Amino acid sequence: MRYENGRWWDDSGNSWTDALFTEESAAVAANTLVDCSSCSDCSYCSYCSENPQRYTSGKIGSRKGQTTIYWWDEETWVVCGCFKGTLDEFRNAVEKTHGDNEHGIAYRALIARVEAIMAMK
Repeated sequence: MRYENGRWWDDSGNSWTDALFTEESAAVAANTLVDCSSCSDCSYCSYCSENPQRYTSGKIGSRKGQTTIYWWDEETWVVCGCFKGTLDEFRNAVEKTHGDNEHGIAYRALIARVEAIMAMK
């Protein structure tokens, strides 16, 4: 990570503001990104090949961070801190980690909101 103009920058050109991130937390965030720099046609992963619909939450959960849910037809992908997986895997992780506490309630509300949006398409 390098620091320049109030932002932490990784080697891929992604940056995080120092108002919200320390060098350590920016490095952790950098490790959660999908590295698409060597992709040629994305046929093996479909992470972004079909320009997925996406919903990004406000700052929620125990880490007060944003969660992004991507979807293509029936397939979903969730990126939340160090978690990456399907919507069902995320739902199970939320239940296991947070149960019925305030963070679990917020994450379940996010899941319900996205499922409602997905149902309208």
